[in-house]
Amino acid sequence: MVKTSSKTVQSLDGRTPIKHVNINLMEKLAVTILIGTLIFMFFTFIHLRKSRKLGTLLITTGNKDPEIPLQVYKQDIETFLTQVRYFKDKRNHSVYRPGIFQTVFGGKCKTKVDTYSIELQGPYHIIKILEGILSTPASKFRSKRTL
Repeated sequence: MVKTSSKTVQSLDGRTPIKHVNINLMEKLAVTILIGTLIFMFFTFIHLRKSRKLGTLLITTGNKDPEIPLQVYKQDIETFLTQVRYFKDKRNHSVYRPGIFQTVFGGKCKTKVDTYSIELQGPYHIIKILEGILSTPASKFRSKRTL
C-alpha cells in the first residue's frame, strides 16, 4: 500500500489554509492512459464512420460467364456473406446484416435478384473481395462498381 502525504499551506491572503494532496504517480498514469484511450477511440470511430465507402456489384447476362448459370453466382454470393459472418435479416431475406463487431467497418448488404441480373449493394471492401472471388481466370465475369 502506497501512502500519500498531505501538507497544509497558507493561501495568498494568509487567512485560509489550503490542503494539498499529493496524488500517487501510478494514479496519475492510470488517469492519463484512460483519458488518452477514450480520446483515441472517439477519433477512431469518427474516422471509420466517415471513411466507409459503399459500392454496387451488378451481374447481368452480358457480363457473366455464359457457361455458369445465374443461380450459381447467387449461391456463391450467399456462401461468401455467411462465411464472413453476415446474417440474413429475419424480416427481409434479401438483406444481410454484419455481426456486432463488424458494424463499424461495414454496413448491411442488400441483394436484388431478378430473372436476368443480380445486384449487390454494400461496403466497398466486401464488393471488392467478392469481385475477386467471382472473377476467376477461367471466367469471363466483369463487374460494374459504383461508389
